Amino acid sequence: MASIRRKPNSKYWYACYDQPDGRRTQVSTKTTDRRVAMRIALEYEDAVSEAKSGLLVEASARKHIDRIYKVAVGSSINFYTIASWLKWWLDNKVKTKRKATSDRYISSVRHFLESIGERSKLELNHLSQVDAEKFRSDLIKTGKSNRSINLEMKVISSAVNLACRSGYMERNPFNSLDALPVKESIKKDFSKKQIQMILNEAKEDWRGLILFGFYTGARIGDLTQLKWSSLKITENCPILRFTETKKQDKHKRELVIPLHPMLLKWVMTRNSGKGTKYIFPDLQPMGTGGNKGLSQSFKRILIKAGIIKELHQKQDVGSVGRKVSPFSFHSLRHSFKSELAKRGVASDLRDVLSGHAKPSVAESYVHRDHNLLMSAICKLPDIKVS
Repeated sequence: MASIRRKPNSKYWYACYDQPDGRRTQVSTKTTDRRVAMRIALEYEDAVSEAKSGLLVEASARKHIDRIYKVAVGSSINFYTIASWLKWWLDNKVKTKRKATSDRYISSVRHFLESIGERSKLELNHLSQVDAEKFRSDLIKTGKSNRSINLEMKVISSAVNLACRSGYMERNPFNSLDALPVKESIKKDFSKKQIQMILNEAKEDWRGLILFGFYTGARIGDLTQLKWSSLKITENCPILRFTETKKQDKHKRELVIPLHPMLLKWVMTRNSGKGTKYIFPDLQPMGTGGNKGLSQSFKRILIKAGIIKELHQKQDVGSVGRKVSPFSFHSLRHSFKSELAKRGVASDLRDVLSGHAKPSVAESYVHRDHNLLMSAICKLPDIKVS
């Protein structure tokens, strides 16, 4: 029969009950309330009784623990399954992240839950190193690059780290796995001839986007979000002014890039006072990722132009994942800086135009003289659009 008692050297009541092997046990209830202490003692006794009869399973154990917690604290304790924890973590995480980052987190969580299957219904502390290893093996089988696999593993590990800090798990099983080796990807720049070949195969908005990529060095994600209001067409120095979207808020800055005459010529054939409408309305909704996203769509143009042969380069025999193509839309950014360097534009000025300069350096240039920036931009070669 369960009972309670007070020890001379403690202010708390102790619950006294028999263990399944018959031994009498005393456990502090951490309460000075006699009635609360007795209710806790009875819950302990009920749990032992179920264990003796073979009825105490994990769900039942959680029920007793929750009752004890509710009696002592006044509220229910949270029990998370692997799936419910990741959902909770994801719901809170996406509120503070950019859409591209949120989509990556959602994708990683979905892939992990698919990998562990029915085990996702188990309580969170059942997550094991075997689950982590299986997830990584499943990702490798898809042909993803080691860099992409490491990123997906990092997303899930981050969620599990929070579970450990919150007291729901003792250790993170993902910490036992080393990251896969990653070779630094090398991006090549396009020659003037190659850019002309690409433009010949491009249509409508893509043609303008490629011109913007070469003559501004901006990233594809920033360019597809440009609106006509971002352009300031003046006689002396027409400029493009926009705020970067790729970086975290604390690192974002406004870029001011003069329009090269060839780019201005394309703009003047398209701009009809459209104000806040997107410059590239057909491309703006596409997003960069996925088989039908901007990155892969641009590669299809490269295939037509004869720059690359296939969308996905096969990895060497015995290696894991796919090779990263040396050519992509980002190659236009490399071409931008490379062409400026060939024509003697100083490195700090190149960094200002591409957004690589520290904010203090960029501000000193932009506020001092737009003509200095225009002089650098005009050194880029003319590329005609047929």
